[in-house]
Amino acid sequence: AVAVPNAFSSAAAAVFLYLNLSDATPEVTIDYSDDGASYGVGQSIQALGDVNGDGIDDFAVGDAYYDGGPSGTLVALYVHYGTDTSTPSFGAPDLTITPDASSGGNLQYFPWGIASGDFNGDDTTDVAAKPLVFESGAMQGTEGIHVYHGGENFDGTPEETLAIPARPLDAIGYME
Repeated sequence: AVAVPNAFSSAAAAVFLYLNLSDATPEVTIDYSDDGASYGVGQSIQALGDVNGDGIDDFAVGDAYYDGGPSGTLVALYVHYGTDTSTPSFGAPDLTITPDASSGGNLQYFPWGIASGDFNGDDTTDVAAKPLVFESGAMQGTEGIHVYHGGENFDGTPEETLAIPARPLDAIGYME
């Protein structure tokens, strides 16, 4: 999967899936413009494994500059459940995860990073997503790494939030 995040063009709210690496044309284009996506679509893309328990691998696409969303946040993590067809067709995301805007954290740059694995030892794939941490105090310990437990009841509700400890910043405010 490839995206063109931060591009101010018609490709900015799309992800392109290349299923056949010998062909330079994407077999699938997922257009997020109808989902209120911004030019940050594809800032993070992650193959998840089987997160919903149906036996088929899934994937996630982050939009760190989301400007729509039912909870009024500025960000989104789009989850697409895989299909068992040889040429899949993806429309709207199967699940759109937006963090709780009432948490008081700086959510503008979530999800900057996405990871998957069995984090709780129950033999199902879980998802973790983190914000970009770059300002002194912003997102450090308040709106940390969200962990979503996978399985048949996967619904995008974080079961855990891991604090991001404060670290020294360099002269311009970035983590050293």
